[in-house]
Amino acid sequence: MSRHAIRIALVIVAFGAAAAIAIGDIAHRAAARRLREAILAELQPVVLKNCTLKRFGSANDGGYLMCENLIEPLDAAYSYGVGSNDDWGCELSRRYHVPVHQYDCFDPARPTCDGGTFVFHN
Repeated sequence: MSRHAIRIALVIVAFGAAAAIAIGDIAHRAAARRLREAILAELQPVVLKNCTLKRFGSANDGGYLMCENLIEPLDAAYSYGVGSNDDWGCELSRRYHVPVHQYDCFDPARPTCDGGTFVFHN
């Protein structure tokens, strides 16, 4: 076999390998998309019975919806990954007069709460 024929064969093999990789990537992305769509299709809103939703804390990541009528009796609250702000914990502590045990492994900042009780755990 001549060098020219070998080069042509190598180019054909390289193009074939590149095409196989591209097709495999397209198939993988399509499968991942179908899986993502199937999971999202399962997420449907439901009507909660015996639950009066109320937002505790500030807007966005600083607060959460909870069933206000199902909270009491409450002895303590636990807040994880608080960072330097825990509006959710502060509102619960002030409203229900309970300590909020806080945990954050990455941010040593200790939030404060006027009128509430925070117990920060390292």
